[in-house]
Amino acid sequence: MTRSFFIRVQHWRGRKMGFINRLMKIIDGLSEVSGTLASYLILGSLFTVFYEIAMRYVFSKSQDWTLEMSTFLFGTTFVLAGAYALKYDAHVRIDIFYMRLSPRNKALVETITSIFLFAFIGILIWKGWEFAWRALVLNEHTDSAWAPPRWPIKMVIPVGAFLLLLQGIVRLIRNIFILVGKKEPE
Repeated sequence: MTRSFFIRVQHWRGRKMGFINRLMKIIDGLSEVSGTLASYLILGSLFTVFYEIAMRYVFSKSQDWTLEMSTFLFGTTFVLAGAYALKYDAHVRIDIFYMRLSPRNKALVETITSIFLFAFIGILIWKGWEFAWRALVLNEHTDSAWAPPRWPIKMVIPVGAFLLLLQGIVRLIRNIFILVGKKEPE
């Protein structure tokens, strides 16, 4: 009876780890998609600015919408690229001490500081959602002649923060694997 119990526990643990691994791969994939989308938005922003320069200096016709559109695209780029940057460890940090740490100590530091990351992301999701919801309910528009609605650009804040939260959880799980001395499940 004891032997069959342990076999069942190992089978359950293996299934659970397989689920966690699949979930981590899905989240990594979402971060890849958001990073790819962010890179295309940079191109859109670049095209918008180029279009405005061409219209202004070649045809002497300035466009009302281009400055606002390029600002929206550029802002969206940075918000959506957060999870991608976390996946590839591209966020800014003070490396003077961190780079000298062993992989295990780096994982320990990141595990401890993840508390602050999750607190920040939680506030960003909460306040970002309030910010976007209010813009939607009040039907806010910008003050320009183009006057697009503000809620879509404001909604990017909680969406980007949620993607960052998911990638932060994946990073925390990977750090825990390092701390306990186990390889990440395949």
